[in-house]
Amino acid sequence: MTRLNDFADEASAASPTESMGFQKVIKAIRQNYANTLVAPFLTVGATDSRQFKNVSGSILRFSPVADIKGMHGVNERVGIQEYKNGIGFYYRLLQDVK
Repeated sequence: MTRLNDFADEASAASPTESMGFQKVIKAIRQNYANTLVAPFLTVGATDSRQFKNVSGSILRFSPVADIKGMHGVNERVGIQEYKNGIGFYYRLLQDVK
């Protein structure tokens, strides 16, 4: 593989679903989004998490925003309810890990 620029990188490793962090995320999702099926998935595209690959083998790439229509485009935005849901998710997650 030829590196094209400093932004290019290999695909990230899969994070273990048995980790404490993954279990805490599942719990916060279920508390914040009733009747939601939680399953690992592939995050397509680069995230800032690649900066932490040497710090942890369990890097979770998750966004609590379900409506992505307004993201990464002209007039980038997120709806008010989506914003509130995101705050609720992170609040529950941080309360559980403190």
